[in-house]
Amino acid sequence: MLVRKELKPVFIEVQLESDMNRSLLLAELHPDRPEASWKRGGAVATAHFESLNTADTRRTQLRACNGELGASSPYSNAVLVGDFNFDDTQQWGDWRRAYTSSTETAATVIPRKRPSNELENCVLRQVLPDFEDQWPLLRPGERGATFDGPSNPVCVRDPLEVMRYDRVLLRGPTLPSFFGRVLESGRRFLGGEPSPGLGGARPPAWEGARIELVGVGAINTDGLKPSDHYGLEFALGPRPAQ
Repeated sequence: MLVRKELKPVFIEVQLESDMNRSLLLAELHPDRPEASWKRGGAVATAHFESLNTADTRRTQLRACNGELGASSPYSNAVLVGDFNFDDTQQWGDWRRAYTSSTETAATVIPRKRPSNELENCVLRQVLPDFEDQWPLLRPGERGATFDGPSNPVCVRDPLEVMRYDRVLLRGPTLPSFFGRVLESGRRFLGGEPSPGLGGARPPAWEGARIELVGVGAINTDGLKPSDHYGLEFALGPRPAQ
């Protein structure tokens, strides 16, 4: 994670329950310049959530992230970004099989889209209820796939796999139930000191302004792209006063 020095970040690493050594990397922001005061007391965090068929582990990891960044945390605003390893429209492999419910047999099934309430994506509103997925908010109706076999065939093995694995989630301000940071088991401060407390006036809400895919262009004549995942560029600012 790269953060501008002027934001005076304090980096914290939180180990997540994982068989793949996954962790949450968090940057507390403590700028002292007046023009950046709206960022003060906020946090930006990133994680690569458990891969493959491990939905239960991802749920546990997301619950831990909510504990660090959610409404009961000391942060006025929070952004959580990363590879979530699930999509908002289908489960992995749905493009290669007909969806069947538990009441259907192979003889009666009619291929159709899986109901949204059966998607792993439901975990976001269940475990991170104060966060909002910024892509559908800022670009409604656009797929936003960051793992796209048809458009990135050199890097993605399955030409039919189209998934929005990578997300930007934003939480607006809350009045934290406590102030400051407590050094707990599983958390390492990677630079600076823990926040001494937020205090002061309630900060303005952060609001998403723009989000777009990046890294979608080829870098050579063979069609090679920078990664099998496209990146996301996200811009935010203070919500105008009402």
